[in-house]
Amino acid sequence: MTSKTTFSSLEGEDKYRAFSYAQMKRDRINDALFRTIALKQTDLYPHMYISGPPGLGKTHMVTVNLEGGDTPYVTISGNQSLFAFGLALCVLQHTNTNLDPVFVFVDDVDFLLTDGDCLNTLKNCLEGQKRFVYEKYLTLTINNLDEDHKAAVEHFSQAGKMGFSVPTHNLIFIFTSNIRLPDDKEVIQAIQKATGRSKILIHRNAIRNRVRNYDIQLTDAEHWGWLYHAAHSSNTLSAMGLERPQINNILDFIWDNWHRLSEHSVRTVLKMADIYVHHAHSYTEIWKMDFLN
Repeated sequence: MTSKTTFSSLEGEDKYRAFSYAQMKRDRINDALFRTIALKQTDLYPHMYISGPPGLGKTHMVTVNLEGGDTPYVTISGNQSLFAFGLALCVLQHTNTNLDPVFVFVDDVDFLLTDGDCLNTLKNCLEGQKRFVYEKYLTLTINNLDEDHKAAVEHFSQAGKMGFSVPTHNLIFIFTSNIRLPDDKEVIQAIQKATGRSKILIHRNAIRNRVRNYDIQLTDAEHWGWLYHAAHSSNTLSAMGLERPQINNILDFIWDNWHRLSEHSVRTVLKMADIYVHHAHSYTEIWKMDFLN
């Protein structure tokens, strides 16, 4: 089924097929996360990269799995400058005096994938040097830091050298992103066409080759199936007082109006559920006003 097919024309079998595929995809990601948190930095390709459209609940999936593991973890935003990202690693490793194993969940790494220098730095964190190296003068910057951050940066700085260098050999990175990392074929095509983006694609492909890569690519129907599975595999909606038929009512509305919806995320389901709970007699009309174009 392509995105041009209207959902209202599909039969129940199509819904089931979409749900089944999405369930397999979600189970695959959860299984990969479960296996990843059992890995060690010395294992082959311990790092993980999950990409897919916004609103699928990627952050929640990673967090739940990390909370269930035995190894400590930290969450660092990837939506920040290279210096800010490196500063977070500085603080982490400065407080981790024995450099014990730690999972680093880099949530929404998109910003760091837009620049060649950032991508090269990430590559070095994952393989080879296994260090985060920031090679710029810090004279002005460091004076604006608080004492804890300043101490961390100074700990990983060397006299006579610019910037700082943080070891990452004890870290396992899990990245989530809305950006899909290109495969080898896409890079070759970009090089042959001599597009301006070929250098960035080469760098991103190098990241892909250094991690366990999981792309969440979904048709519109499969995207709906993903939301269906997410809604029924979580206790959130039942905790709000909704039973299975009511939850399905929300999902049927989303299915029937998919191409008119202004948003298509797990959060959309939750917002519609909240309206359902507080406006039991007029929720459909409110959904139409709030979510349909």
